[in-house]
Amino acid sequence: MLFRSGHKRQRLHVEGIVGVLVGVLGPTHDHRSGTIGDACAVEHREASGDRGHLTDLLGAGLPAELGLLLLLTAAGLFLRWIDIHRSLWLDELHTSWCVSGTLSEVAERASDGNQSPGYFYLVWSVISLLGQQEWSLRLVSLVSGTLLVPLTWQVCRQLGVNSWLSLLAAAMIAVDPFFIEYSQEARPYALIQILALMQIRFFVCRIDRF
Repeated sequence: MLFRSGHKRQRLHVEGIVGVLVGVLGPTHDHRSGTIGDACAVEHREASGDRGHLTDLLGAGLPAELGLLLLLTAAGLFLRWIDIHRSLWLDELHTSWCVSGTLSEVAERASDGNQSPGYFYLVWSVISLLGQQEWSLRLVSLVSGTLLVPLTWQVCRQLGVNSWLSLLAAAMIAVDPFFIEYSQEARPYALIQILALMQIRFFVCRIDRF
């Protein structure tokens, strides 16, 4: 009898605790109620509205940002072009020698200068079309160094950097004297720079997929 009475009191005690918990937590699970469920819905709508507003702002500022990027790229091209006709120096003479023969001779001549032949194949293709001059020998480097400006901006934006800092990074590439010098040499330095940056870009794209 005592056991039954104690068991009854224990059951009533548990039922009372459960009743209190249901009374407190019940509205949070009732999405039809006008309490927490509605508040969450309102909060979700407000967040969606904020994201939409931010997207509109970015979309509105994008043409101006691309316009500034185009100006920086044009400035970088100008700074790289103005001295591209100067005489070749010693290492560039090796490039000229590598591409002055037939296509089958390029790899052997490049190896004589401890260089891989990829860059010299590109230069050989250019001078086959445009003739062998100082500017045509440096054209691959000129294009690579110029494209490095917008690619730097793109990688920065892809990494989440804001528009002004991304443009600042692109501007630094456009006017930096070392980058300009590499873009004016008939050597593979500028091509290596843009290939390295492209590797970073593709690596970031790969990371974003996971």
